[in-house]
Amino acid sequence: MSGSSNSDHHGSGEAYIPALAVVFSESGTEIAVTAGDLPTLPEVRVLDRFYPEIEEFVNAAARTLGVDARVLRCLDQGGGSEARPRIYSLVASDDGGPLSDAFRWLDVVRVDRLGGLDDSQLDSVRLECERLGRSPERPFVPWEWPGEWEFEAREWVYGHVESRCAADQVTLTPIRSWSISNVVRADVETGSGSERLYFKASPAFFSQEAALTGVVAERFPEVSPKLAAVDLDRGWMLMEDLGDLTLGAADSVELWCDAMRALARVQIGFADDTSLLDRLGLERRSTSVIPVTLRAWSRDPGALGLNYEVERTEKALERLYPYLGLVDELCHLVDSVGLPQTLSHGDLDAGNMFVRNGVPVIMDWSDSSISNPLFDPALIPQVSRSPALVDTYLEEWKGIVPIDRLEQAFEASKPIAALERAFHYHRNIVPDLEYPSVDLRVLESYIPDLLNLAAAPLELHE
Repeated sequence: MSGSSNSDHHGSGEAYIPALAVVFSESGTEIAVTAGDLPTLPEVRVLDRFYPEIEEFVNAAARTLGVDARVLRCLDQGGGSEARPRIYSLVASDDGGPLSDAFRWLDVVRVDRLGGLDDSQLDSVRLECERLGRSPERPFVPWEWPGEWEFEAREWVYGHVESRCAADQVTLTPIRSWSISNVVRADVETGSGSERLYFKASPAFFSQEAALTGVVAERFPEVSPKLAAVDLDRGWMLMEDLGDLTLGAADSVELWCDAMRALARVQIGFADDTSLLDRLGLERRSTSVIPVTLRAWSRDPGALGLNYEVERTEKALERLYPYLGLVDELCHLVDSVGLPQTLSHGDLDAGNMFVRNGVPVIMDWSDSSISNPLFDPALIPQVSRSPALVDTYLEEWKGIVPIDRLEQAFEASKPIAALERAFHYHRNIVPDLEYPSVDLRVLESYIPDLLNLAAAPLELHE
């Protein structure tokens, strides 16, 4: 909503947007509303950033209501020309505790009395009240339910922090929370200074991330997050601080070149040991399956079972249909070059690479697989736009494949990589997300986005 006339702006050029808080009492039986005759949800204003980034919202809600609360999930992403507010559900830490004078508790059975919401927003609030009224034995994403998970995670973090340093104080701050990750910052004060760590929890379909991060860190410590602790069974990691500078924010060609060298060297380092990656549970993805899958999708788009993106996906498949034969040819070209299947990051972008002590660090291995190494750089916009970055990456592989063949394969891999990632989202992520939810809507939207990304270079192919 950055362009909205209703947004406030500050010196950085970023915009504020309205956000509503559905704050439940600890028991889930009441929500906080304004104290007037017509109850409305508490409103705060937050920076218009990616909605799972929750630190600012949690702080603003606590200041407004006078109680500590933690975000459960986002109910409405908000935005648009009508300044639609973002809506989060939260749970207060003190059941039925005192609110600031401007608010009171309302029994959830009276939620239909809420004002200031359209029908869709009110339906979302109703569904969340129903959800909080149920007690699943094994919730799919445990941090989106009030209960023991948060206590267990906090105790685990405290225990490992205290075992590595004499902590005078540990402050835990929620940073990101949605269906595919939960991230908390741990600021540690000691008698000799301060330290910062990050806790990350992943869902069951990303269960290999913690183990893989540890293996990459052991082999390539200079370009990987350093782990302070890992719980493989629960998919938890405690990582040392990487700083606040992403590769995208650094905007340095030299650093980008270093990142491409690092990526290639990590991939080459695992090329002869994919059996280890198999044991970690990484999926093997064959390029030969891509034309078969694309034909199946084109024949029957309705069978994909999408909830939100049916029309856009069908239109993207219509764009791709004339190029089914070309996809066959490009897949054959990519395979025939002779690059080994190896570790592929699966979601590498400028936000998943940090700069630590002047060196790029690759993190967030949740979407990783064993597949063609070219698929990672082929989907990074900065790389595709810069011949220098392409040359730097391919240079690392020239001892395995001649450079001219690498260049051909790299260009051919761009649409194939986009198709492969779209199929991955549909196969491995979207089926496991709860419906209805904002997270499912957003992650499902990546499928037609990627299909259109694949179509664009095919349409230009002579």
